[in-house]
Amino acid sequence: MRGLKDGIIVVTGAAQGIGKATVPRLRDEEATVLVADRNGEGAQAVAAEIILSRGHAEAFARDVSDRRQGLNFAAHVQGRYGHIDGLVNNAGVTCDGEGGLHRWPPLPDPCHRG
Repeated sequence: MRGLKDGIIVVTGAAQGIGKATVPRLRDEEATVLVADRNGEGAQAVAAEIILSRGHAEAFARDVSDRRQGLNFAAHVQGRYGHIDGLVNNAGVTCDGEGGLHRWPPLPDPCHRG
Protein backbone atom coordinates (compact mmCIF):
# COMPACT_ATOMS: atom_id res chain seq x y z
CA MET A 1 0.00 0.00 0.00
CA ARG A 2 1.39 3.34 -0.99
CA GLY A 3 -0.10 6.77 -1.46
CA LEU A 4 -2.52 6.62 1.48
CA LYS A 5 -0.93 9.44 3.48
CA ASP A 6 -3.66 11.70 4.89
CA GLY A 7 -6.32 9.42 3.38
CA ILE A 8 -9.50 8.46 5.22
CA ILE A 9 -9.80 4.67 5.27
CA VAL A 10 -12.73 2.71 6.74
CA VAL A 11 -12.02 -0.80 8.01
CA THR A 12 -15.07 -2.91 8.92
CA GLY A 13 -14.63 -5.99 11.07
CA ALA A 14 -11.57 -4.25 12.51
CA ALA A 15 -11.62 -5.55 16.09
CA GLN A 16 -10.02 -8.90 15.28
CA GLY A 17 -8.48 -11.06 12.60
CA ILE A 18 -7.65 -9.67 9.18
CA GLY A 19 -9.29 -6.31 9.90
CA LYS A 20 -7.26 -5.80 13.06
CA ALA A 21 -4.08 -6.86 11.26
CA THR A 22 -4.74 -4.39 8.45
CA VAL A 23 -5.12 -1.33 10.68
CA PRO A 24 -1.44 -0.95 11.71
CA ARG A 25 -0.38 -1.07 8.07
CA LEU A 26 -2.74 1.80 7.30
CA ARG A 27 -1.30 3.70 10.29
CA ASP A 28 2.18 3.13 8.85
CA GLU A 29 0.96 4.77 5.64
CA GLU A 30 -0.17 7.77 7.77
CA ALA A 31 -3.83 7.31 6.92
CA THR A 32 -6.68 8.17 9.27
CA VAL A 33 -8.26 4.82 10.08
CA LEU A 34 -11.97 4.58 10.90
CA VAL A 35 -12.15 1.37 12.93
CA ALA A 36 -15.65 -0.14 12.71
CA ASP A 37 -16.82 -3.32 14.39
CA ARG A 38 -19.94 -4.56 16.12
CA ASN A 39 -17.61 -5.27 19.06
CA GLY A 40 -17.37 -1.68 20.27
CA GLU A 41 -14.83 -2.41 23.00
CA GLY A 42 -12.61 -4.20 20.49
CA ALA A 43 -12.88 -1.32 18.04
CA GLN A 44 -11.96 1.14 20.82
CA ALA A 45 -8.93 -0.97 21.76
CA VAL A 46 -7.67 -1.13 18.18
CA ALA A 47 -8.15 2.62 17.68
CA ALA A 48 -6.42 3.34 21.00
CA GLU A 49 -3.37 1.32 19.88
CA ILE A 50 -3.14 3.45 16.75
CA ILE A 51 -3.52 6.71 18.65
CA LEU A 52 -0.91 5.66 21.24
CA SER A 53 1.53 5.06 18.40
CA ARG A 54 0.92 8.60 17.11
CA GLY A 55 -1.48 7.55 14.38
CA HIS A 56 -4.95 8.87 13.63
CA ALA A 57 -7.98 6.68 14.29
CA GLU A 58 -11.58 6.80 15.39
CA ALA A 59 -13.56 3.82 16.69
CA PHE A 60 -17.16 3.00 15.84
CA ALA A 61 -19.37 0.35 17.41
CA ARG A 62 -21.36 -0.57 14.31
CA ASP A 63 -22.89 -3.73 12.91
CA VAL A 64 -22.75 -3.02 9.19
CA SER A 65 -25.12 -5.91 8.51
CA ASP A 66 -27.80 -3.73 10.12
CA ARG A 67 -28.99 -1.30 7.45
CA ARG A 68 -29.81 1.50 9.89
CA GLN A 69 -26.44 1.30 11.61
CA GLY A 70 -24.68 1.22 8.25
CA LEU A 71 -26.53 4.28 7.00
CA ASN A 72 -25.95 6.17 10.27
CA PHE A 73 -22.27 5.31 10.09
CA ALA A 74 -22.02 6.53 6.49
CA ALA A 75 -23.82 9.78 7.38
CA HIS A 76 -21.51 10.39 10.35
CA VAL A 77 -18.40 9.77 8.25
CA GLN A 78 -19.72 12.04 5.47
CA GLY A 79 -20.51 14.81 7.95
CA ARG A 80 -17.21 14.60 9.84
CA TYR A 81 -14.74 13.78 7.06
CA GLY A 82 -16.60 14.71 3.87
CA HIS A 83 -15.39 11.62 2.00
CA ILE A 84 -13.44 8.39 2.30
CA ASP A 85 -10.42 7.39 0.25
CA GLY A 86 -10.66 3.67 0.81
CA LEU A 87 -12.68 0.83 2.30
CA VAL A 88 -11.52 -2.48 3.71
CA ASN A 89 -14.87 -4.25 3.76
CA ASN A 90 -13.76 -7.03 6.06
CA ALA A 91 -16.89 -7.60 8.17
CA GLY A 92 -18.40 -11.03 7.80
CA VAL A 93 -19.84 -14.03 9.54
CA THR A 94 -18.27 -17.44 9.83
CA CYS A 95 -19.95 -20.75 10.45
CA ASP A 96 -17.79 -22.15 13.22
CA GLY A 97 -19.95 -25.12 14.12
CA GLU A 98 -21.64 -23.29 16.97
CA GLY A 99 -24.56 -21.89 15.05
CA GLY A 100 -25.18 -24.33 12.22
CA LEU A 101 -26.71 -23.31 8.92
CA HIS A 102 -29.02 -20.68 10.45
CA ARG A 103 -25.89 -18.49 10.80
CA TRP A 104 -25.45 -18.28 7.02
CA PRO A 105 -28.38 -15.99 6.14
CA PRO A 106 -26.66 -12.87 7.58
CA LEU A 107 -23.61 -13.46 5.39
CA PRO A 108 -24.78 -11.45 2.36
CA ASP A 109 -25.54 -8.39 4.48
CA PRO A 110 -22.05 -7.39 5.60
CA CYS A 111 -20.32 -8.97 2.63
CA HIS A 112 -22.49 -7.47 -0.11
CA ARG A 113 -24.20 -4.44 1.42
CA GLY A 114 -21.73 -3.44 4.17
